[in-house]
Amino acid sequence: MANSIVPQAIGSLVTDILAALGVPGANTGGLVVGQAIDRLFSRRREMACEILLDELRQGAKTIHDVAEVEETVAITYRYLRAAHEGAARLNLRLMAKIIAGQAQLGNLVADEFLYYADMLATLRREEVILLAALFRNMNERKARSPNEPEKPERAYQELENALIPNVFCSRDDMFASAASAMRTGLLRLAPESFYQSDYPRPSPLLARIMQLASFEDALSQESTEKA
Repeated sequence: MANSIVPQAIGSLVTDILAALGVPGANTGGLVVGQAIDRLFSRRREMACEILLDELRQGAKTIHDVAEVEETVAITYRYLRAAHEGAARLNLRLMAKIIAGQAQLGNLVADEFLYYADMLATLRREEVILLAALFRNMNERKARSPNEPEKPERAYQELENALIPNVFCSRDDMFASAASAMRTGLLRLAPESFYQSDYPRPSPLLARIMQLASFEDALSQESTEKA
């Protein structure tokens, strides 16, 4: 019942808006609009479920108690809400990887997932590409020279060579995405340079998320899906 009430309610609202805008015949289209919204939600739910099940099949996890069931219900509800709101496949893939990663660790906790989901749902594809490339670049540098001071300016120079113009039109465009991604807390400025210009670098939060969900794997999978 609830699934049909929501599209009908939205359909009625859209009809009123169309009527207010003077669209001919708007008052007779409420049912049609509601049905169209119902079909839209159904398609988005099916897509989201397909992605989530694909990720969950890659690991093994058994739920043993009622508490875990309740947490899983809350997590699934938030995930499907993102799908209904129009989250892109890549964002849904990242969230599904978080759920699968939590399941693998035996740590299906709704509060933690909701925190991550709110960040991941807002990321643009270009931001995901930049975060993945920057995280990999700086980890590779650290592995090669563990005692060398962190030099994010060198990492950004390498990213410019790799991502411009294939992903970003210009250096300014790339840095705008880095600055935008800082809203999520996944990139940060060093404490000593908080009040001056500096290169954003991966935060500990991004490292924690990467342990659950590989951004590069998600990009690769969704690139394959589009092909």
